[in-house]
Amino acid sequence: MTELESCVCSIRTVLRSLEKLADTEALRQGAGRPALPEDVLKKYGFRRGNCGFNFLCKAVELYEEQNGKTRTCSIYQKVAKEYDTTPQRVERGIRTCVESTFDRSQHLQQQLGCADKPTNSEMIATLYYDWLSMSRK
Repeated sequence: MTELESCVCSIRTVLRSLEKLADTEALRQGAGRPALPEDVLKKYGFRRGNCGFNFLCKAVELYEEQNGKTRTCSIYQKVAKEYDTTPQRVERGIRTCVESTFDRSQHLQQQLGCADKPTNSEMIATLYYDWLSMSRK
């Protein structure tokens, strides 16, 4: 993949997130969301057995508590504190979970619309906005 294709893929991801952000306020005031972010993770093909699955669920919840306006560094620190581990292990666990699911799941690749593996920040934001959109159904 060329550098230009990689940039286009990143721009598509950002634009998709911005479109979803426009609906965020309406969704927050709508019907209740699914009980857990696990519903969204399972939809994308994440496996509960992956080492970062629980970290990722908690990261999506924390992203929601911050109204989608937070840095992943602070999320890692909060998740690490809750699970009594280090932020580096949280970051690595989430990255491993995302990479293994991305390599295995065609559905995740189609939803993201690009062949590059998403960063942890992109994946947390995507899962969060999808979690919000599930409340419409």
